[in-house]
Amino acid sequence: MTVIFPIWLLLAAIFSYLAYMQWRLSQESLRTFVFRDREEGEEKQEGSQELTRETIQEFNNYLEMLNYRNQKHHQTAAIGFFVAVFLSLVSMFMVVGRF
Repeated sequence: MTVIFPIWLLLAAIFSYLAYMQWRLSQESLRTFVFRDREEGEEKQEGSQELTRETIQEFNNYLEMLNYRNQKHHQTAAIGFFVAVFLSLVSMFMVVGRF
């Protein structure tokens, strides 16, 4: 039964790393799209530019929603891994306490 102690410790270390990585990933977000002005030689069409700006605004709104969902997803995963770390350590000490 003494073999179980290092296994629980290894699992706790793995879950700790996964929790840390998920938390780090929750802090990163996709950058927004920025419209670059056309070159001076091209004719500027107002209708085309307005449509482009609306499309970019809708795309950036989509990216904001996606960033929010990704952040919550990664935070939830990190919390789950932290719970797994806690349970691994509790199990490890329960095994050690028996012997």
